[in-house]
Amino acid sequence: LFPSLALAPVLDILRPATLQLAEETLSLDTRRIPLDHTGQLLVNQYGKFNAYSYSGLIASLKQLNDGEIEHLLVNPAEFTGRIVFVGADAVGVHDLKATPLSAKTAGVYLQASVAGNLLNGDFLRPLSSTVAWSISATLALLGALAALALRQVTIKLALLFTLLLLF
Repeated sequence: LFPSLALAPVLDILRPATLQLAEETLSLDTRRIPLDHTGQLLVNQYGKFNAYSYSGLIASLKQLNDGEIEHLLVNPAEFTGRIVFVGADAVGVHDLKATPLSAKTAGVYLQASVAGNLLNGDFLRPLSSTVAWSISATLALLGALAALALRQVTIKLALLFTLLLLF
């Protein structure tokens, strides 16, 4: 088995002695990662990442190779002790994904979000079926009551409007 792009650097940092996949949980030693009923991680997507242009990175690398250490476009110290994902977020690269937050999210941002979720324990957890059904039933009942209340208000307003037109 091979880890996903987001999981690989996390495994490198955590170095778990055991990795176990159970019914709705992935365990890395004592760290428990909740999965949905299909075995998928619900991604708690982060909205902001420090993005750097490829040209800025290449220009800074060239400056460093030439011995110029001042006025770098990108300071290499910014990457010390960090996980770095390299990817593209342009329309033409076909790595844009639809998410609940945006119709076009770069796939590299999703990978970075998953890595952040795994490292920080910042997980979305699926609702139990009992809670989901309870919420659905409550909302359906409230909708029915609102429809009945509005119907009565509509009738009263129609009568008032008719009486006003008659006089």
